Amino acid sequence: MPRGVLLAGLFILVVQQAHPQSVGVGLYNEGNALYRAGKFDAALEKYILAATSEVNDWRLFYNLGNVHFKMGRTGEAIVWYERAFRLNPRDEDVVANLRFLNRIKKDQEPLPNQNPVWNFLTGTFLYPTLNGLTLALCVALVGLVALGLWHVWRPETANLHRGISLGVLGAVVLVCAFWLGTRVHYKEGLREAVIVTSRAVAHSGPDERQTAVLVIHEGTKVRIDRNEGTWALVRLASGLGGWMQQNLFVEI
Repeated sequence: MPRGVLLAGLFILVVQQAHPQSVGVGLYNEGNALYRAGKFDAALEKYILAATSEVNDWRLFYNLGNVHFKMGRTGEAIVWYERAFRLNPRDEDVVANLRFLNRIKKDQEPLPNQNPVWNFLTGTFLYPTLNGLTLALCVALVGLVALGLWHVWRPETANLHRGISLGVLGAVVLVCAFWLGTRVHYKEGLREAVIVTSRAVAHSGPDERQTAVLVIHEGTKVRIDRNEGTWALVRLASGLGGWMQQNLFVEI
């Protein structure tokens, strides 16, 4: 392929990818202006349009949580705060709003594991974001490749310090790759949802005629085990669960 055609193709691809982002940012800014004016319905419409235009930003998700809360939709607010939390788990406002809504919702979830060692290990595993881990892996990999090429091109300058540096960078690459892989696997395997209706009934089987085994209220987070048609088997953090219609919750 001629170089000019290739460059033109790459330029078109970049423009095509950037266009939805620019449209989304414009919608996001319009939503902010409407939110500040107290026009929450109109702000929500703009935010939703921004979210569906391939904008994946925690600030947009945070504002969607805010506008749903202003409209009295606790469940939907928690959904969007949780989505913002997954992208930026260290933002104080996101964490504070989630804690507040979890305190005021009807169903109170059990306290987390109080074992300090387990909490430390879990916190350490979840602390870096996926973007942060990816960046660390790329930086370490580039450093390793650059040092390796220098070692090949200038073998006469090889010394103990360079060998140690290669070993350290290699270890960092392996750790970052393993950490990123386990985090991605953890994220893909974790399917959670939030009840968005005032009262949701779970049954012993995927049928309304089956015995009602559990009543869950708005804002409660559940884990999705599997789906069957329009039904899903969901479980609380305590392990209790049952079959529920999928329109009663929104997946995070």
